[in-house]
Amino acid sequence: MGKNKGIFKKVVAGVMTFTMCLGMVTPAFAKEDSKKTKPSYNADMVIAMDVSGSMSGSKLTKAKKSAKKMAESIWKEQGDYRINVRIGLVTFESSVVHHKNDGKDFFEKKDKEKLFKTIDGFTDKDMTFTQGGLHEARKMFEKSNSDKKIIVLLSDGDANYIYPSKIDVKDYYNNKKDIPDGSFYYDKAGINPNNDNVAKYCAIQEARLAEKDNINVLDIYTLAVDCDSNTKKFLEDIATDPDHAKDADTDDIEDTFEDLTKEIKTKLEKEELEKEIEDLNKKIEELDKDKKELEKGKD
Repeated sequence: MGKNKGIFKKVVAGVMTFTMCLGMVTPAFAKEDSKKTKPSYNADMVIAMDVSGSMSGSKLTKAKKSAKKMAESIWKEQGDYRINVRIGLVTFESSVVHHKNDGKDFFEKKDKEKLFKTIDGFTDKDMTFTQGGLHEARKMFEKSNSDKKIIVLLSDGDANYIYPSKIDVKDYYNNKKDIPDGSFYYDKAGINPNNDNVAKYCAIQEARLAEKDNINVLDIYTLAVDCDSNTKKFLEDIATDPDHAKDADTDDIEDTFEDLTKEIKTKLEKEELEKEIEDLNKKIEELDKDKKELEKGKD
């Protein structure tokens, strides 16, 4: 990244020199340059945490610790990366709860203690409504116009609840067909389909619908807490990329979240840098066109 920044600075210097030669340094350009010291990239992240009965004991303790570590890490240096991050919090068991920040959907860095206190108060119970947790995150993003949207799903990989459906979901699962949007009664409580594979398939399909809602903007990460190979595969299928599916045990769970945070921040920084270079290239093309017009006028 240091090499890219060096190249970026040279590009900026070249543009400024070229502009000065033409006598065209404008207040507008200077104003744009001054924005570089301010947050210029907004990201919304929803942490969706499994608090069902299977997460009791050490699993839930790990999940809580990891959620707080994620928030701590991503907020720690957001100013250096010129990223303004808001964090939403959802828990799911047989029902789904969106934990609001005094009525607001997201917590900001200044609300860290309130967020942590909320996380510390979680207790485990009942079944596992993974589809419901993902759908709640999806709903939260409907009102978000952030540059990047992120879901982090923390779970041991169980799933046994779904929304009541308007279609034969078992047929869609058996034939591996994509479930279209509008196929569930989202305004009703979750039910047990008596088939865990169907419940998992509905959760995976909910993740894909969330991606369609936010094309090229949403990334879904998963953290497997003490999973076996089958449940790890389920969480990998939910994630937007295989490398977005993380595994953690007692010794390295914090490291996993630190690595995940670095990946998110690096990706955000890279996307922002690419956009700035694209804008500069457009400016160079405009200036080059103006230069040719000036030279043509002299002839």
